[in-house]
Order: sequence, then C-alpha cells, then structure tokens
Amino acid sequence: MDQAFRLQPLLDLARMQTDVAARELGALTTQGMDAQRKLELLLQYRNTCQQQFQEAMRRGVHNTEWRNYQEFMLKLETAIAQQHRVVAGSRERVEEGRRRFSAQQRKLDSYAVLAKRHKGAQALHAARREQKDSDEHAARSGRRRQLHPDNE
Repeated sequence: MDQAFRLQPLLDLARMQTDVAARELGALTTQGMDAQRKLELLLQYRNTCQQQFQEAMRRGVHNTEWRNYQEFMLKLETAIAQQHRVVAGSRERVEEGRRRFSAQQRKLDSYAVLAKRHKGAQALHAARREQKDSDEHAARSGRRRQLHPDNE
C-alpha cells in the first residue's frame, strides 16, 4: 500500500501562498505602472504649460498673468515632486513583492522536490513489491512443475 506524502498539507499551503504572492505582485506592479503613467502625464503637462507660456510671453503678458503662472507652476512642481515620491514608494513595494514571491516560490519548489522524491520512492517500492510477487509466483510455479511434471 502506498504511503501518503506526509508533507502534502505543507505543499498545498506553499502552493496557495505562492499564488497569493503572485497576485499581490501583479497588483503592485499594476499600481506602479499607474503611478509612473501619472508622473509622465504631469511632466508632459508641465512641458505643454511652459511652451504655451513662452508663446504668451512673446506676445506680452501682464503682471497678474505672470504671477498666476508662477503660482500655478509652483503647485504643478509640488504635484510632480509628490508623484516622484509615490513612484519611488511604488518601486520599493514592487521589489518587496518580488522578494516575497521569490521566497514563496523557493519554499514551494523545496516541497515539490520532496514530493517528487517521495513519489519516486513509492514507485521504487511498488516495483520491488511487484518483482517480489512475480519471483514468488515463478518459484511456486517451478515447484509445482517439479512436484507434478505430468501436468505440463
């Protein structure tokens, strides 16, 4: 009779934890890409505003427009700096997620190797048992033939 793999519950748990870590890493990666896209949009918007203001400067601007532009650009630069921090934090979380996933994957791989070894040992045991049964059957048949040579 085959013996059950005693570490199967741990293998199943490791598989589940690896799946969870993979989903979390996927979500973190998506969040990171979204944060990077938002930063790129802010940078593009700043460039567009600067170009538009430079064109307006060639035509001439009033002091009020100049002050409004400076205040607006200060707020935009603040938003860009804040988004840079969000992107940096997101990158750190993605790296941490990768480390967690890798650790879980290594654990799963370890249990999978043990399960494979167990399965191999069980198969070897079964093959030996079959060979023993076959040898015993052949020996019984041989003894029967020796005892009753006329039944052949």
